[in-house]
Amino acid sequence: MTNYAIQQDGFKFQELDLDINDLIESFPETYDYGQVHDFSQENIAMKDFWPNFQTGWREIEGEENLIPDITPWINATLVLSSKAHRFLADTLSQFGELLPFTIDGDTFYIFNCLNLDESGLVFKSKEHHCFDVLCNEVFKTSVENFGLTGIVFQTDY
Repeated sequence: MTNYAIQQDGFKFQELDLDINDLIESFPETYDYGQVHDFSQENIAMKDFWPNFQTGWREIEGEENLIPDITPWINATLVLSSKAHRFLADTLSQFGELLPFTIDGDTFYIFNCLNLDESGLVFKSKEHHCFDVLCNEVFKTSVENFGLTGIVFQTDY
């Protein structure tokens, strides 16, 4: 079965206006600065200390600036709209955690992939430094069938 890296669909979609530095203070003191910045590679679950926060979208000058249904954030994480969450939450929650936040009163979620097992529908790979959420054909087809926008699936990762 073919595996895919989930990538941002070009520059026509806005990006989440949130940096890991914005969340540093929410991490327990047991994590050092390097671990916080490498949370994906360190496979750190954040649900227990995830802050309730509001943020926004960052426009890309000269582009369409659409709002994605699903888009990569930092390394092996994805941002999900309420629509994407409705369709994918049950599946994704088996392979990581869904962390809520708000933009203009609407709830969005960051999916923090914690699965390192390639036999799952979604996973990340230590071999590829946990830089992408990877998936199989079943997950790719589900996203396409639900008509979710914001991502493409790459085989040459």
